[in-house]
Amino acid sequence: MRKLLLLLFLPASLTAQSNLDYSVSNYLRYGSGDERVGTVSQRRDYFENLTEAKISMSDFLIGFRLLHDAPPEFGSEFSGIKKRYLEFRKDDFYIRAGDSYTLYGRGLALNLFESRPLAYDTGLDGVKMEYSNDKIKAGITAGDVRYLDILDLSRVEEYRLRAGTVEVNPFPYLGFGFTVASGKSRFPPPAFPDMYAQFDIPEYSVKGSYAGFDFYASYAEKRTTVYGDTNGTHRGTGFYGSLSYSEESFGVTVEYKDYRFGITDPINRDNRNRAHKAFAFQNAPIVHKEHTFTLLSRYPHVIDFNDEVGFQVDVFYTPLERLTGSLNFSASSRHYSFDSVGVRSIFGVPFPLYGSMPRNTSFLPSFDRQYSPFWEVYTDVQYYLDEGGTDYVLVGLNRRSEDLAELYPLPGNRKGVIESRRLTAIPVSVQYTVADEWVLKFVSERQWVYDDANPSKRRFYNHLLSLGVARSPDFAVTVRYEFTTDEKTNDGRKNWTAIDASYRYSNNHTLTLTVGGDRGGQICANGVCRVVNPFYGVRATILSYI
Repeated sequence: MRKLLLLLFLPASLTAQSNLDYSVSNYLRYGSGDERVGTVSQRRDYFENLTEAKISMSDFLIGFRLLHDAPPEFGSEFSGIKKRYLEFRKDDFYIRAGDSYTLYGRGLALNLFESRPLAYDTGLDGVKMEYSNDKIKAGITAGDVRYLDILDLSRVEEYRLRAGTVEVNPFPYLGFGFTVASGKSRFPPPAFPDMYAQFDIPEYSVKGSYAGFDFYASYAEKRTTVYGDTNGTHRGTGFYGSLSYSEESFGVTVEYKDYRFGITDPINRDNRNRAHKAFAFQNAPIVHKEHTFTLLSRYPHVIDFNDEVGFQVDVFYTPLERLTGSLNFSASSRHYSFDSVGVRSIFGVPFPLYGSMPRNTSFLPSFDRQYSPFWEVYTDVQYYLDEGGTDYVLVGLNRRSEDLAELYPLPGNRKGVIESRRLTAIPVSVQYTVADEWVLKFVSERQWVYDDANPSKRRFYNHLLSLGVARSPDFAVTVRYEFTTDEKTNDGRKNWTAIDASYRYSNNHTLTLTVGGDRGGQICANGVCRVVNPFYGVRATILSYI
């Protein structure tokens, strides 16, 4: 509380000589209905209210967030002031004290961000400073990060973090960067005792542009020393690179990743309390496509920042004035395949021993099923009915394949169990203006699934239909209907219907109402994913700006 009072009253003397400006936004969310968790249906009510306030005077800015999550849709309950900060900006200099988020480079060493739908928050409580001009950009950030594990909400990781970055641009077409993140980490029980570690993560980068080409490359090395561990310093590495070319009617981008921040055997892979892994504040580029269509994002590839190598090629083109197209191909796998090579005894209890054959081409993804390969191709064409207009017809095609070697190999089954999933989808989207400012939008998504881990039916299909009408920017109504032939859905149902309606009034307030059932599934942001349970009931949101 004393910190908050200091932030509120420190610039008060400036009000006599400076104009005071303010802005306030409020986001209220309410839901009431039934949620299906496994085979159990339970009552689910949530009420969330988030108020963001900013007060500026001269070169100072005060901001804070008043949060009431009681109970939240997902995450932990909280009521009070969640974020607060004081900023000062003058010419090329910027300083902020309090809560902040930071991205250095492409995030191999430091990427602090928040996603409320995931209850994911790696915000830092401390101070950050930046200085930038045409030739140089420098920054430092220092403070504490308290990360709530979204896979286990009772578990908290703590980091005392110090980081800095320098980017030098000696020429307009060439730049060099250096970032370092250093500090201490603490992982709580079930680690016994609590696990403490010292980490240092230097990152080096280079970027350039010439004649329509742009390139970027970044390399980071994570050095971790666990207190009390006599095995010395663990080293993990990460590399990211991209090359793109664009002109008026054509563009292509090639990305590559090689993340080895915590390669380990199958048993240790699921141990969240190991310090030899990518930390919560590291979020490098995922290097595969994140889809906006519902069914295409239903079975996402979840990136493993500790052990994954792969690439992505993304192409867009405009062959005709009203015709555009895109093509995306991505592939990835783990670096090595761990087989059972024997058994060891610990206090009389047998445990399997694992080993991996060296792979000279580990800098490339393998399509051997033992390496958990993933590949996906997506293409679409979009035709605009009028030149320069907004009405269009879009047709896409998606094909995806993924094998997951997650179950432990044993002496009697050295390769373990590998689960396979194959998906094919055809999305169609049509938008048409029927009268002044009245727009119809129709979406159809058909998806064929082969999943050998499905306990009831390996082959089935999903289909989603939606029809919406909108009068921009004030009013919109959409009806969604999804059905499946899957015999073992999370809630035992085969169809779901929902109505979404939104209304904007007085230019500053937007009300959104959803009634019906949602199938749920996985949602992801920046490579972080969680499962959303099926929900039947009413959801409402009110977004206000003052």
